[in-house]
Amino acid sequence: MCGLCTAVTAAAVLLSSCTQGPEPVGPQSGMTIRATTEVTRTALGADYSVVWNEGDSFLLMNDSGGSSVFGLTEGAGERSATFTGDWLDAGSDGMYYAAYPAAGAVYDSGSVAMEIPAEQPYAAGTFASGCNPMVASGSDPESGLAFRNVFGLLELRITGSTVLSKLMLTSNTDLSEQALNLSGRMYFGADGSFVGYAKTEQTARSVTVTGIDTQLSDTPLSVYVAVPPAEYDALTVRLFDKEGGYVERTLASPITVARNTVLPVEGLVFDGAEKTGAVIMTIDQKNYSPYRMLVNFVMAEGCASFIPGYVEKAVLEQWFADNAGHTMEEFILANQAYQEQFGDIPGEFSVEPETEYVVYAQPYDADHRPLEPVTETYRTKALVRSGERMTGSYAWLAADLLELRFEFSSPAVERYWLAVYAGADYENVFKEEYEDELRGVLSVGSVFPATEAVQTLAVPSGKADRYVVLAVPESADGIGELCTFTVEVQRSAAALSSLDVDASDRSFVVRFVNDGSAYVRFGAFQGGVSDEDLKATLAGGGNLLEFESESASVEREFVNFKPLTDYTVAALAFDADGVAGGFYRADFTTLDLIPGEDSEAYRKYIGTWALTFYTDAAKANGPYWQPVTVREEVVGKSYLVSGLMNSVSGTVVTDDAVRAYFTDGRIEFAGGTPVAAAGANVTFEPFTSGMYIGNGYSLYGTWSADGVSFDESWDSYDVIGYAFWNNDAGAQVDILFFYPSLLPQTSGGMASTESFVPQPPVSPGWK
Repeated sequence: MCGLCTAVTAAAVLLSSCTQGPEPVGPQSGMTIRATTEVTRTALGADYSVVWNEGDSFLLMNDSGGSSVFGLTEGAGERSATFTGDWLDAGSDGMYYAAYPAAGAVYDSGSVAMEIPAEQPYAAGTFASGCNPMVASGSDPESGLAFRNVFGLLELRITGSTVLSKLMLTSNTDLSEQALNLSGRMYFGADGSFVGYAKTEQTARSVTVTGIDTQLSDTPLSVYVAVPPAEYDALTVRLFDKEGGYVERTLASPITVARNTVLPVEGLVFDGAEKTGAVIMTIDQKNYSPYRMLVNFVMAEGCASFIPGYVEKAVLEQWFADNAGHTMEEFILANQAYQEQFGDIPGEFSVEPETEYVVYAQPYDADHRPLEPVTETYRTKALVRSGERMTGSYAWLAADLLELRFEFSSPAVERYWLAVYAGADYENVFKEEYEDELRGVLSVGSVFPATEAVQTLAVPSGKADRYVVLAVPESADGIGELCTFTVEVQRSAAALSSLDVDASDRSFVVRFVNDGSAYVRFGAFQGGVSDEDLKATLAGGGNLLEFESESASVEREFVNFKPLTDYTVAALAFDADGVAGGFYRADFTTLDLIPGEDSEAYRKYIGTWALTFYTDAAKANGPYWQPVTVREEVVGKSYLVSGLMNSVSGTVVTDDAVRAYFTDGRIEFAGGTPVAAAGANVTFEPFTSGMYIGNGYSLYGTWSADGVSFDESWDSYDVIGYAFWNNDAGAQVDILFFYPSLLPQTSGGMASTESFVPQPPVSPGWK
C-alpha cells in the first residue's frame, strides 16, 4: 500500500513494500473477487485517499483456518485494483475476512490478528507501502471487498536546523488503554474497529520511522506515523541526527487519534542533539506501582547488543566507594543478573517504595567491543494508602467463559489492579513469592480503569478446581483495600470407567473405556507432572477422542518414545456441553530396547560421516562440518553417534556418544537424548549455533546415494540446512537448503481502499 495521495500532489507516491506475504494455506481452485471503496472527503475537498502499489498483496481467510494470498495484477496507483488468488471456501459462519498486509495475519476468534512492524520506512508526504493495516469482510468476496483503515495517522510537523535521520515514537499510556503498544501483534474487528493487543513479548510500545535523512528548516517537515486509535496522554518523540544523538520530547497535554483520520501535531523543534547513548531507556514514571517499575530498552544506531539491569543508587555508590578507580562497565560485568540482549526489550523490575534506582545498559558494537554505558536514575513512588474498597462477584457465561464484576466504594476510584490464579498456582506460586498479598497484586497484577468494572476471561473448562481473584482499587489519594474471593468451577458427570496402558520399549497402547462422556482430551507426558499441570494442559488442548456410545472401548497407540523412561498418560472427560468432568492418569515405565531386524536399511547408517550445515550467522564463511561416527548399539533399533556433544560451559566432551534410533527406515535424533558422562554439564547440541532438540521433538535423516539429509525438523531454530555426508570423499561439500514452496495464483478480482479524513492541526505542547 503506497500511502496518502493529497490534492496538492495529485498523484500517488509508489514505494516498495514494508512486508512480504506468507505462504498461502489451503487454497483449492480459481476465484474472482471484486471490491468497492468507502470514500470520505472533508468540506475543504482535500483528498487523503489510499492507493495500491506494485507488489501489494492481502490475505483472504475464513474462520476455519483456511487462507489464501491474493496479489495485485492491475491497478497500481489507484484506489481500486485487480488481484489474483486461489479459491477459498467460506468458513462455518459463511464469511470471508481479508487483511493487509498479508504477513503474520490470521483470523482468531472473531477478530483479525495482524503483526504491526516496529519500523516504518519514511516516505515524503505519505507513509510507506505495507505500513497502513487494513481489513475487509464479506459473505461473497467475488461481489466485492471494501478495505477499511484500522489505524489513524499522526502527521508530526517538525522544524529545526539540523538533519533529521529518524524518529522514534513511544507510548506511555496506561496499561488499561488499547494503545499501550504501537507495534507487535494486535487484533481488529472486521469493520476496522481496534479490538486490542496481545500481551506478549512480541508487542512493543515504540515505533521508529527510519530513512528520513532530511535537512530541517523553518518550513515544517511532515512525517506520517500510523498508530492505533486512542487518546494518548503520555507520548514521547525522539528525534535523531546522523551521529545517533537525539532530543526527547513528551506531550504536555493529551491528543486523540481516531481511526481513519490524519491528525497534524505541531510544535516539534530539532536544532541539535541533547542526549547520546547506544541504548535508549524510557522509564514509565506514571503507570507502575511502588513495587514495580517498567523500563523500555531500545538499541540506537551502532549498538548490536547490550546487558540491561538496575541497582539501588545507594548500593551503587557504596560499590564505587569500596572499589575506587573502577568504572560503571566493571560494575555491570561484576554484578550481571540479566542475559545479554540482541534486540529491543521491555523490562519489569521489582522495586521498593520511595527508593532511588539506577537503571543501566552496557552496550556493545557489532564486533562486541564495549560502548559507553548508559544510565538513568529514578525514584519510585511512595506507598500511600486510601480508604477505598471494592467488592467482586462472578458468573460462568459458558463452560470456558468466566465473567468478573466489581463495585467500588466511591466514584473517586480511578483504576484497579487485578490478578487471577488457579488454586494450585495461588498456593504454590503466588503465596510462595508474596507473603504480603497486597504487594503481590501491585507487583504482578494487570491494571484496568474503573470504568471497565466487568472483565470476561477465557478459562478452559477443567483447567483447575478453583480460582482465586485478588483486586485492589486505586484513587488519587492512594492504594485502597485488598479484595479477594474464590471462584468455584463447573463440573459435569462425564467419566471413564477405566484407563489402561500396555507398554513396550518405544511404544505403548492406551485403552479408554467410556462411562457417559461425550469425549476426552488426552496426552502422553514424561513422568513427574502434577495433576494440576496435566489438567491445565488438557483443558487447553491435547488429543481429542470422541465416543460413539456411553460405554465405548477405544484403543490408541503412541509410538517413537524413549525406552526405560517414566511416562504418564492423562485424560480429561467432557460432557456434550464442553463442561469437564473426571480426570484420570496412568503412570508407567517403557521397557528397555528390544532388538529388531539386522537389515541392510539399518546398516547403511553405520560408519564415519561429515556433518555439514549452515547457520544464519555463518553463511558468509561457508558450511561448517565435522567428523561424526555412527555405530551399532541395539541391532535394528538404535545407534551411538560420536562427535556431536558440546558442553554448555564451552568445554568439548570428546568421548561421549548420543543415542539415535532407527525409525521407519530413517535415523532419528529424539529430544531429551541422554547426555554425557557423570558430572559433566553437557547437552545435546549437534549444531554449534546452539540448536537444542527439546522433549517431544525429533530430527529425522533419510539415506540416499548422496548422503543422509535431514529434511524434516520440528524444531530447527536458525539452522536452515543440514546433512550427513560420507567422510571418505575427502572434500567439503555444499549444503542442502530447504525452502517452503509457494502455490500458484490463478484468478483475478478487485480490491479497494478507504480514504483518510484530515483533522485540524493541534499544538499540545512538548516538554
